[in-house]
Amino acid sequence: MTINLTTPNDPTSLAAAQNLQKQLQDTLPGLTVKVVSYQSDNTANVGLSGHYQLLLTGWGGRLS
Repeated sequence: MTINLTTPNDPTSLAAAQNLQKQLQDTLPGLTVKVVSYQSDNTANVGLSGHYQLLLTGWGGRLS
């Protein structure tokens, strides 16, 4: 079985997604997790539309 993990394409999100991908594939034999990344704005739109299988998002305040 293959599932898509959608994530923003910033370095932190990609690292988290790759870690989650490895953990899921190691724990669930036969599962393939494909990481699909978009720019943050596009990832938010995907989340709002509901067109995803797994979605990794986050929010962080900006220090000014």
